[in-house]
Amino acid sequence: MAKILLSKNYRTIVLKGLLLPEKDVIKYYTKITTKHLSINPDLFKELKNVISEYIEWYKAQARGGTVPVEMPDGSIKYFDKNQTWEGDGDSDYTKWVKHDLFEQTIFLLPSTSIKNVRVNKSFFENHLRIIEHFESQEKIKEIERNILEKLKTNLENVIQKRAVSVLQLNTDLKTDQIKTLFELLVKGEFIPANTDPDSFKWIFGDPEHSQPDQLKPITWNKSKWLLSYFVDVFNCEILGNDGNNKRTQWKPFEIIFGQNGLRGAKNDYQKTGVLPAGNEQINDMISNALSCK
Repeated sequence: MAKILLSKNYRTIVLKGLLLPEKDVIKYYTKITTKHLSINPDLFKELKNVISEYIEWYKAQARGGTVPVEMPDGSIKYFDKNQTWEGDGDSDYTKWVKHDLFEQTIFLLPSTSIKNVRVNKSFFENHLRIIEHFESQEKIKEIERNILEKLKTNLENVIQKRAVSVLQLNTDLKTDQIKTLFELLVKGEFIPANTDPDSFKWIFGDPEHSQPDQLKPITWNKSKWLLSYFVDVFNCEILGNDGNNKRTQWKPFEIIFGQNGLRGAKNDYQKTGVLPAGNEQINDMISNALSCK
């Protein structure tokens, strides 16, 4: 239901609620809230306006209008028709008694087409409180949604920062060494020719290269066994992690190249007793890169 159509039906929505047995009212407004609040955020405001109009209608019906009364001093005061004067008719004008609008009951919109319901002011106010309750619950939900969204954003920022910090390798490689390593990896078709050089240089710790605005992934074109071998040699020769005194760093490379299980891949080829094909190229490539001064 479009918002403009819904706006023409607030009175119908409220009237249906007023005609329901008390036990069904909360269930009814739960359904209304679920169905219409997302379409019209002013739903509760409009429903409360209708209820307030009913309260004013009730008060006018219960009072039955006003009549002018001349007081002993000649002044005119207006009293409800339903008020009674209990004075002695000469001097005591102090006991005008007003009917209790909270208790007096009248028919709700008598009609042959709808069920007649006897109501009083508290009847309408109970419905108003129910609507206000739903409104307050939705405000709480909105606050919770905002808090969760902020927490989610903060968590994503933390994860991103941690991921970036893991991505950048802490090497002592010089700019020329990293440049040579990149060129040899591309020449040997270990990585694609369109690999982003800026991302590569930053990831491999180029001291003269700042982090790119957008880090792009590095794809490994050869076997997982050979990537595992490359990572193992890189750890030993460049990071100083021989796997004995210092543990081999596998996870950063798994993130960099988008491949899991590199440690397991090493175990696999070790079980065969044969180094993966291409290992000599890896050794020469790292040796040539390190020889650059």
